[in-house]
Amino acid sequence: RPVRRSCLRALYVLDSEGHLLPSGCVGELCIGGDAGLAQRYHQRPGLSAERFIADPFSATPGARLYRSGDLARYREDGALEYLGRIDHQVKIRGFRVELGELEAHLQGLPMISEAAVLVHEGVGGKQLIGYVVPASDELLAADARQLTDTVRRALGERLPDYMLPAQLVLLAALPLNRNGKLDRAALPPPQVWEAEAGSAPQGVLEIELAQIWQQVLQVNRVDRENSFFELGGHSLLATQIVSQIRQRLGLSVSLRSLFEHPRLEDFAARVQALQHSCERPALVADTSGERQPLSFAQQRLWFLWNLEPDSSMYNMPGALRLRGELNLDALRQTFETLVQRHAVLRTTFYEEDGQTWQRVHPQLPLSFVDSDLRHLPAPDLEAQQLAREEVAGLFDLRHGPLLRVRALRVAEDEHVLLLTVHHIVADDGSFRVLINEFVTLYPTLNRGEIPQLPAHSVQYADFAKWQRQWLEQGGELQRQLDYWQQRLAEPQAVLELPADGDQRTAQAGAGAHFTFSAELSQQLRDFARQRDLSLFMLLLSGFTLVLHQRTEVSRVRIGTDIANRNQAGLEEMVGFFVNQLVLQVEVDAEQSAAQLLDACRRAVLEASDHQDLPFERLVEALRLPRRAGRSPLFDIKLIYQEGVGRLPSMEGLQVEDFPSGRQAAEIGMVAAFYNDAQHIHLSFETPAGQYLPSTLECLSEQIQAVLAALISADGLQVGDLLNLASDVQRRADARLSEQRKALLGGAMAIKRRSANRAAPTAQIAAD
Repeated sequence: RPVRRSCLRALYVLDSEGHLLPSGCVGELCIGGDAGLAQRYHQRPGLSAERFIADPFSATPGARLYRSGDLARYREDGALEYLGRIDHQVKIRGFRVELGELEAHLQGLPMISEAAVLVHEGVGGKQLIGYVVPASDELLAADARQLTDTVRRALGERLPDYMLPAQLVLLAALPLNRNGKLDRAALPPPQVWEAEAGSAPQGVLEIELAQIWQQVLQVNRVDRENSFFELGGHSLLATQIVSQIRQRLGLSVSLRSLFEHPRLEDFAARVQALQHSCERPALVADTSGERQPLSFAQQRLWFLWNLEPDSSMYNMPGALRLRGELNLDALRQTFETLVQRHAVLRTTFYEEDGQTWQRVHPQLPLSFVDSDLRHLPAPDLEAQQLAREEVAGLFDLRHGPLLRVRALRVAEDEHVLLLTVHHIVADDGSFRVLINEFVTLYPTLNRGEIPQLPAHSVQYADFAKWQRQWLEQGGELQRQLDYWQQRLAEPQAVLELPADGDQRTAQAGAGAHFTFSAELSQQLRDFARQRDLSLFMLLLSGFTLVLHQRTEVSRVRIGTDIANRNQAGLEEMVGFFVNQLVLQVEVDAEQSAAQLLDACRRAVLEASDHQDLPFERLVEALRLPRRAGRSPLFDIKLIYQEGVGRLPSMEGLQVEDFPSGRQAAEIGMVAAFYNDAQHIHLSFETPAGQYLPSTLECLSEQIQAVLAALISADGLQVGDLLNLASDVQRRADARLSEQRKALLGGAMAIKRRSANRAAPTAQIAAD
């Protein structure tokens, strides 16, 4: 409501840092003025120090400013509007919520004139109940359901899920006490929706969904008009609903669908529409004998290979150290068996009738070489050099083979195994499949037994044909393309971190590796679980915030990889499945940390809902200028993997990692998070010489500090976390400066000592 202004008072609306806010922005009402303002509370020094502060806007020495604890904003007409109390703070599912802030958002909607919010203890825990007075009698008399749905959608565009009211109660007016203030005790209790009758679920799908809701929400009855939130639902329970739908009905439904369609009747209609529009055809083996097309990802690599057939950029290396007695014949047989199991490893590519096709050969010779390095003075170093040479070797996509195997003997009972495959037939997930099957097949063949691995019902070529049929013929490609074009409609420069390295002194395979403490790693896992986040979403929040702090770019766009193995049977198959997604997050210092977390969660969920669109098609549709060897949409990529680093055990041999000679990153930076049983690890891959080691170390320190703060303190603003990241960077810069001074001082001392030792000789020569 409007506040009457006094000519003797200066009324300011300030943010949490004491900065003036523009019209329309909600902040704390602070009162200044040279006359009539009290100096303190009587006999309450602590509260006085908190509320009566120095007035930074007054020219009068010693002037005070009173922090009222009221939420307010200036309207466009210059009137000051009171919106509620700041200190009405509650905790909902671990999140701190300012009731006054939620009330302000409700009152800011054009269809609402007044609002109040209370906390009610419901079936699913504490719930927010919103009481609203429509802006006109016509709205009050209109369809209440339509109005509350409109309000909920409008709030959902501005607020995180945990701040959305479970119920909205329409009132003709808010009850007031004798002093003209809101009488919260007189607000009516929320409705008990369970008690309604006469609108039972209709149809098989509604009945199935109602049963799932009853089970998850622990209610006795669910009617068509019931809202998920009105029955006590929240984001944690929504996740359970979605999981149950996938498990029991075999349907993939997004969390967003439930939040946007919370009533059972509407939600069932949405699920039905999704089922019909997005139903995927079954992936089956192709027995037609027709030519096999390339997948979308393969098509792009074929195009790039034809542009630069002498480039090894898309070679994928892997290397293992094998300790123990190695049977080279059994090793060769193992990889010959793998080539027969995975048809894509005996595939070549050709052009015909203006298109590119893949040809699966019944047999294709295995490229297998074994070398003995024991006669050399440093066999291990030679093996590392050969690994670098191996990954730089070229492949012929027209004739194959596209997998090379090399065994290097470096000691009596020790070998290094080098695997190199072209990306057009494999991805990182394929290496996991190859290694797992290698450690199973080799011992069996070494014993002279016949392997018993289950045969694949489909092969990668079947997937490529299925992908094109589903996306191109069913309209799914256009649906997902429409989303991404809208999401990325606003053009912006590719986000880049300023380089500070020296490429003249660079070493190949640049990067750095860091390990989070076991304590922080577990705290991050626990926090993500409690807040309905994946660990990836939480790590994305910290990484995004640090990128914003370093670049001052508010709309952060980074890339990520998604396995794209959604069909049954693809998890254990070799092939080029991986797709790239763009994650876009808006960062604002005025956001709460909880809002940033929610923004990252939404970004991941929405991207996952539209993950099938081939990245190549997106780039073509956006008509972005190509950059040699770089993505036109992002220069920084974040990837996340579970359980990496735990190599499977193997009968008769000890398996260890070995430097693979992997080439430097083809984009500006890849930040790779790996979560194992004890620790979270962070590795940076960068072009050689792009960044100083100290820069990457500082980045890791910033990310860890921000994440630690984010999970340990409620009520933080993004601005607080940005300040923390800046402090970490300043300390790192100061530490580096001291190290450089020490090194410079040491070098100067050595130079002086050398000069002193040389002085007598110079004198004798002069004489």
